[in-house]
Amino acid sequence: MNLRSIAAYAVSILLLSACASVQQSSPSAPGGMPPQSPRSNQPLNASGCYGTFGVEAVPCPVRLRKSDGGSVTVSITGPQVVFAAIIGSDCAGPGSVCNVQGSTSNPTQFRIWAVKGSNACGTAWVVFVGISATGTEIGTATVKVINKLC
Repeated sequence: MNLRSIAAYAVSILLLSACASVQQSSPSAPGGMPPQSPRSNQPLNASGCYGTFGVEAVPCPVRLRKSDGGSVTVSITGPQVVFAAIIGSDCAGPGSVCNVQGSTSNPTQFRIWAVKGSNACGTAWVVFVGISATGTEIGTATVKVINKLC
């Protein structure tokens, strides 16, 4: 098997597991704050962002505004991270604060956007997992999304 086949296999497995995780109602704990992962070694910081095992999201927090067209590209970075997947999101369904979609050209980038009149103003959370070339989960990155495009 070549590296491309292994990567495709790892991504397909992760997408299946991510779909099962996204079915949960929300990654937020009571009080509107995201839960601390049991594997977390980095506390929630003042900006509302955190990562585990060196995995982080850039930029964070994400602010959706008219000046940026209501769209921001987020990159998931960290040691040996070559893939990323969404494992939890408040950005789904009618009236949600935002939308999120993976890039077709870069497996570590995601577009987070809002549509004026369709998405509600407020705050949401998106949780990503960083994955190595061998399919090993390295850590997670939690992104605070603030929609000001009202």
